[in-house]
Amino acid sequence: MSLVSTDQRALGVRPKSASGRLILSRNGMESSPSGLAVSTTCHPDPVLIRGNDHGPLVPGEPLLDRGGFWANHLLAMCSLTFEGERWDPEWFGDDSADTDALSEVLFDDRSWPVFRIPFDAGHTFLIVYRNFVGDYGIDYLLIHPAWSRAEVVASFDGDWSGPGFSWRDLTYISGTPEQVAVGVQDPACRLLLLLPVLVEAELPADATAVVHGALVAVGVPSDIAQETAERLLEGRRCASWQVGVAGSPLSGGPDPTAAGEPESAILSALNITRAQGGLLARALGSSLNS
Repeated sequence: MSLVSTDQRALGVRPKSASGRLILSRNGMESSPSGLAVSTTCHPDPVLIRGNDHGPLVPGEPLLDRGGFWANHLLAMCSLTFEGERWDPEWFGDDSADTDALSEVLFDDRSWPVFRIPFDAGHTFLIVYRNFVGDYGIDYLLIHPAWSRAEVVASFDGDWSGPGFSWRDLTYISGTPEQVAVGVQDPACRLLLLLPVLVEAELPADATAVVHGALVAVGVPSDIAQETAERLLEGRRCASWQVGVAGSPLSGGPDPTAAGEPESAILSALNITRAQGGLLARALGSSLNS
């Protein structure tokens, strides 16, 4: 498989389902209190998401140590930078053969990798490679045991949609793993997995150094990690939320009701109750009324 076809898969078209949501099979499913469920019949060790209806999901965490993973996962950010310059897996210390081989695994329609990032109060952030044949995409979801279904934070299928995370939320989640939960615990891996959903107009002065450190921690040679970190942050989305209304798309900030807004920022972004939003805001180190 060539790098061109790898790019095309990563930049696929959103599946044309009626709801536009990820649909996962419920056959052979055993419920779990975390909002995830394990199938006993469809696939050896798949992961299913409560509230959705089809797709052969499998744990993706074992892929994190494979050569070519970060070149594949962070491609969407690199593709937005340095217009006209060809994306190169060497930016991540990977070679073309490893990158191509892993893309076959990540974008296999027979098994959709899911990366779980658990954080405070039972919340889990999920990254799902949505591998419909010919309609590839990546969904970034939030789940909680009290929620009826997963909530979409962002999706990428050639274009981005969804509110995304602020730098503050992204770094807070990365640095506060829920140690007793199943999923990715390493702060550097958590940061880089979440980085594509960064939505921020102005970054703090140390942002490049933080990303550089994470890249080095996952094996990117230090002498190329600095430029790669700069490329990635240049490829972030511009902020689509107003700083004057709330300090983050998710974690709240000044209460918007004070300015006549009927809902808080978090309730505007996600289809959850105010109480559920308050719990999530506190899990992100903030408060709806802070």
